Amino acid sequence: MRLRSHLFLLVAAAALPIVVFSAVISSLLVERERDTFRRSAMERTHALMTAVDAELHGSVATLQGLATSRELARGDLRAFQEEALRVLASQSDWLNVTLSLPSGQQVMNTGRPFGTALPAGAETESLGRVLKSLKPEIGNVTMGLVIQRTGVPVRVPVARHGAATY
Repeated sequence: MRLRSHLFLLVAAAALPIVVFSAVISSLLVERERDTFRRSAMERTHALMTAVDAELHGSVATLQGLATSRELARGDLRAFQEEALRVLASQSDWLNVTLSLPSGQQVMNTGRPFGTALPAGAETESLGRVLKSLKPEIGNVTMGLVIQRTGVPVRVPVARHGAATY
């Protein structure tokens, strides 16, 4: 072997542990960074879910208060719509307030003047759950038939004598 070959082997033998060490450290750092990113994404997701949950609970509480309206108890749906419009104006995230019969037929919708013909509700799965349980339910994302915007229905039963009236 020539001197040049010996020097090359010497340099390679000296550099090989450094290259292996660098590759191992790089791989460990990439894995650690990936774990940190995954953990922070989970924390952000949890925080977002908590905020959405709190917002929905607030909406349910507001709707439960609206369900105890005197106008609604008297059956004065025109006055109830005016009250619902006032509540809607105070809720920046709400799109609409509707009142439906157990059949799903809307009898009041803040997106239309009182007395206008209204369609049946768009998302009936959560309506069925509300009628069975008489407890508030959050529906699936759906397109509103009157306002033509996607939203999430928050359904709160108006119960009289143990049965859903609206």
